[in-house]
Amino acid sequence: SYLGKSWCTVPLEVGFDEIGDAEASDALGRLGFPAVGDVALMDLCYQVAQKLHGLTSGGDRVRDLVDLQLIMGNADVDLARTRRVCVRLFAYRKAQKWPPRVVSGEGWGELYAAQAEGLDVLSDLSEAIEWANGLVARIDAAR
Repeated sequence: SYLGKSWCTVPLEVGFDEIGDAEASDALGRLGFPAVGDVALMDLCYQVAQKLHGLTSGGDRVRDLVDLQLIMGNADVDLARTRRVCVRLFAYRKAQKWPPRVVSGEGWGELYAAQAEGLDVLSDLSEAIEWANGLVARIDAAR
């Protein structure tokens, strides 16, 4: 805290290791923080798979559409490996089949506009959905 107020907050999503997606890392030590022991982090292939699952689950997870664009625009993600993870994750969760189709949900227009503002992502929701379906096709074609 700074002067008795929060200086910065960082959203933290805590989950369990569903399909062997966590791996130990010393990321905090490399950033100069004191040693706290191993921290399990999720590989980007697993992150992409989970975001695609969330995005296509019929809820309000339009934020995953923004996250996917940022991940794919800033990292070299192994699409063949991502496909294998997607197939496993979608089969494990049994909510929808792989490959999914991204469709706009109720209220996504305003949510997407607010979350995409100021970021290097597509500003138009329809274009972003088309991009996401192209991403699913590229991942599914990767072997």
